[in-house]
Order: sequence, then C-alpha cells, then structure tokens
Amino acid sequence: MLLIEDNLLFARSIEALLKSKAKFNVDFEHASTLAEALRRLQQFPTLLDVIILDLSLPDSKGMSTLLEVKRYSTGVPIVVLTGSDSELGFEAVKRGAQDYLQKGEFDASQFLRSVQYAVERGRFISEREDFVATLTHDLKNPLLGCDKLLELLLDGKLNWDIAEKDNLIQHIRTSNRAVITMIDNLLDVYKYDKSLAELALENTNLVQFALKCIEEWTPVANLRGVKLININDEPVRVMIDATCMRRVFQNLIDNAIKYSTAGSIITIHVFADDDNAIVEITNPGQLLSRTDLNNLFSRFWRGENRKNAVGTGLGLYLCRQLIELHRGTIGCRQTEDGASTIFSFEIPRSLKQVS
Repeated sequence: MLLIEDNLLFARSIEALLKSKAKFNVDFEHASTLAEALRRLQQFPTLLDVIILDLSLPDSKGMSTLLEVKRYSTGVPIVVLTGSDSELGFEAVKRGAQDYLQKGEFDASQFLRSVQYAVERGRFISEREDFVATLTHDLKNPLLGCDKLLELLLDGKLNWDIAEKDNLIQHIRTSNRAVITMIDNLLDVYKYDKSLAELALENTNLVQFALKCIEEWTPVANLRGVKLININDEPVRVMIDATCMRRVFQNLIDNAIKYSTAGSIITIHVFADDDNAIVEITNPGQLLSRTDLNNLFSRFWRGENRKNAVGTGLGLYLCRQLIELHRGTIGCRQTEDGASTIFSFEIPRSLKQVS
C-alpha cells in the first residue's frame, strides 16, 4: 500500500490502524507530496495492490492529483481521501478511483472494508481487461485464418483434389466451432451468473449420453490425431438437464483434446456409487502445476501452459457453475505416476429439483 498524504500525524494513525486491525498483511509506504509519490510509483509500479490518495497535497490539488497518480500507477486501484466535499469524491470515482472516504467521517472498519473492496475490485477489473483482450485476439485469429482458407478455395488457382478440399473444409468447420464454443461459453457464464436459467431435469442414462458426446467430438479428435474411448457400458441413470450437461461434456472433452499430443488416448469413464453418478475424463500429457490445479475452475483463469492456446478461461468456470447447479462437485487431479490428468465431476443420482 502507498499512502499519499501530507499530514504526517494522519499518515501514522493510518499505519497504526493497519497494523492493529487489518486481517491482512500490509507493506506500508508513505509519500507526503505528489512529486515524491510519482518517484515511488516509477520505482515499483507493479508491486502495489492499492493507493490511498489525499486529493489536496502541497504541490497538487483536486482532480489533477488523481489523474497524475493514475497516469503513473498502471491500473493500481485508488481510494481517494477528501475533506467535506462529497461531490469531489463522486467525481473522483467517475474518473477512475475505486472508492472515496471523507476525512474525519470514517471509522476503522469502514476504512479497512474500503481498502479490501478496492483491492478485490481492482483485481477483477484487471482480469476482465485481460479477458477482453484475450477474447478479441482469440476470436479474430481463427476468423482471419478461415477467411484466408476460403479465399484460397474460391481463387481456383490451386489444383485441389476432393480429399484435400474436404480436409480443408473440415479444418474451417473445426475453427468455426472453436469460435462458437467461446461465444457460447461467454453467453452461458453471464446467464448462469445472473441466475436467468432453471434446470429442466429428465431421467437420463448418463453412459449413453456420454457416448453421444464422444461421437460428436470424434471428428475433432481425429484431426488432432487423438482417440476418444468410453470405458463403461453399464447404464447409469441420473436426473440431469441435458442442455447443461452437454455443455459440461463439450467443454471437458474439448479441453482434453486441446491439450493432448498426437497419438494420445482420452478415456471417458461414467460410473456410479450408491449416491452419486461420477464422470472421469483422463488424458495423458497435460501436466499441471499446483497453482493451476487450485485455480482451474476460477473465472478467466489461464494457466502458464495455456497462455498461447485459444480460449477465454471461461470453459471450466462454466462447467463448475453447471455442476454446482446440479448440486454436484467438480475437480481435477494428476495420476499417481504424474503421467495423466483426470478431470472429474459427480452429481447426486436422487436429484429431484434445484431451487
């Protein structure tokens, strides 16, 4: 935290408050002028989680103080301190501050809550901006590639045989399907976040359901040189929303194909215990770090080995939403030998309704 405040007594009281009351650890920095603050921001622009800014400093006053700090703080959330002028605080929030507090009119709990809110909201906004940039890139590139392939087909200058044209058209379809999946994920995440959907449950043989999903994705797997195998034919009856569950299988199978190497065999195992229907999708080679394993189902998460892959970081988050709507759980683990990754979920077999 960087506190930009010219009243030394007030600055010390804020530091003491943080050390005695905060439930989080704070590395506290203090600057008493705008010039000093800007020097500090240039020294460690990426290390700050939050800035507390008095808009009235010896060398700068009013909204220009906020704008200068924003220019040097690379998106760090800012909580503004004002005098008795609440209009100035509102204007600061309009200009990009996360929150404002009026000096002399807030207590310790309000201050700590405002700081925590600013940090969490700042992180969310940063994730959202990264997501939008990634989504734009991931939507644009496949479309540009498809456009170029269609141009070659329409040009008529290349002597394509039927098999080559069919293969090219299949690549175009696969690329378009990836774009459609990203858009569907985005729309569905919004829908289920806003609780705009209810489950339409029906009694289903989950093994047969999985087989249909495998059949649908086999052409995509074949293009990647990957094989999909179902390893259980015994029926497993369960109450599910077919549309939602199809999205879960679609995202998990697509994810497994995307991160498998040519020649890999992906297994889909559907089975049951006394209470739950369980699905395990295993693919070799997708080794994940502990950080990835802990964050895979978080919104916008894209692990280190996924940075260059097409995707929005929403597919697995959507899977978690849909499984939790079925009152189930979803997770991921490595096999004991570390050679394969298993995505699995379970849902109660006796599910009757979801409120």
